Amino acid sequence: MTHDYKKEFQIIALLIKMHGVNPVTIKDVMNCYVLNTRTAERRLKAIRDYYGVDIVEEKTSLGATGWRFKKPLNGIMNLKQSKIEKEELVALNTAIKLAEKHSIKDMTAKLQSLHDKVMAQINVSAKNSKEINRMATDLEPLTIAEGIAARPGPKNKDIKPDIIATIRQAILECKEIKLTYNGKKQEHTMQPYGFLYGHRNYLVTRINNKKDEGLWALGYINNVEITDKVFVYDKKFSMTEFASKYFGVYKEEPVDVEWVFDKIAAPRAKEFIFHPKQKTETMKNEKLKVSFKAGGLMEMAWHLYMWGDHVKVNKPKGFWNEIQRLEKAGVLP
Repeated sequence: MTHDYKKEFQIIALLIKMHGVNPVTIKDVMNCYVLNTRTAERRLKAIRDYYGVDIVEEKTSLGATGWRFKKPLNGIMNLKQSKIEKEELVALNTAIKLAEKHSIKDMTAKLQSLHDKVMAQINVSAKNSKEINRMATDLEPLTIAEGIAARPGPKNKDIKPDIIATIRQAILECKEIKLTYNGKKQEHTMQPYGFLYGHRNYLVTRINNKKDEGLWALGYINNVEITDKVFVYDKKFSMTEFASKYFGVYKEEPVDVEWVFDKIAAPRAKEFIFHPKQKTETMKNEKLKVSFKAGGLMEMAWHLYMWGDHVKVNKPKGFWNEIQRLEKAGVLP
């Protein structure tokens, strides 16, 4: 009977992860290795017990408790699992393509720089030129096979790298920014909280520490300056939680949503994740019920049009009447 080394491989990968700058939390272990809470706790406890004083306990930026090594252990980086794999390079190349497609020039440049450094390290670490050539030969067809599907719709406006760099600096320093927007001279002062990437790319902000986030399309920011005013970053703020309030990035008050796909569309709809917190139920008549809570009715409508008569909107009540009202009011994507 063949032994399953999955657990051992996970522990080795976890050891390597804990040599990073950021502490590793129980939630990190659960998400990375698809484990339940108790198993993740046992894995971390086993490592902490074995290595003892070599491991430090720290808080993450969000206040969660995590652990990491004080310094690298001798020989740990020579393990096979720490070597750069071809598939990892393909994933990096794909990330570069995605950043290019979304017109995020700053991120594209940084990912490309990372790629170049990794390739340089491979060249240094390789035993001989044959090993380098073998890696390049294997990498090319894998990269070609990883395509980015074309999506209908407008292309994002190009984002100026210096604007992104300035905003990132302000976020790191927790300083307010002033910006001009959409070709107008009026200055807006705000607290930058992060970026939200999608069919449009946005800056997420707050004003005067109020928990009412604003969205500013990055392509329409004309100029940005960092002020001397420091603000206290709300550690309870979560970009993931913020994004989950909306279907897409159209900001609206979240409402209860329920869609029912008929038995023809149900098999295909099961392949979709319409919302990160969705609940699905296969009904007795082979229909599929999908429910979640989010704002962004117009973006929901744009998506539902592709399903035609194969989907029924149970909630919110009067959904299509509201869409007609929004269309008459001139609401655009």
